[in-house]
Amino acid sequence: MNVYLVDGTYELFRHYYALPSARDEHGMEVAAVRGVLRSVLGMIKEGATYIAVATDHVIESFRNDLWPGYKTGDGIEPDLLTQFPLLEEVLAHSGYVHAPVEGSTRLKIRRLVRRLALTEHDAAVWLGMLRQIRWKLLE
Repeated sequence: MNVYLVDGTYELFRHYYALPSARDEHGMEVAAVRGVLRSVLGMIKEGATYIAVATDHVIESFRNDLWPGYKTGDGIEPDLLTQFPLLEEVLAHSGYVHAPVEGSTRLKIRRLVRRLALTEHDAAVWLGMLRQIRWKLLE
């Protein structure tokens, strides 16, 4: 059994600064999300049994009193910041949450793939992979 915990925050930052820009039909930046999904799919292809992706949220704690600016979200590029909820949405609809999402349908997954600005050929490949991910996690 191969279990992986992915630091989604780190991966979004890494892909945001490493990949060329890619925008969806509404002009929203999606390249970092696509990069994280490629990494996750690569892990599955290499035999990962279970994968969890965790992202940080702005949660204030005693650390904010100790270190000014700690996890406030200040200074993060807006194009990067908007990809956090998108990544979580994509992972939720593909079955990457504790339990399957109520009402997660093929149509919703298709909309998410379309938001990632994929070509028709790539969309078919991604849809197949997302279905495989969901199936693997539900077994």
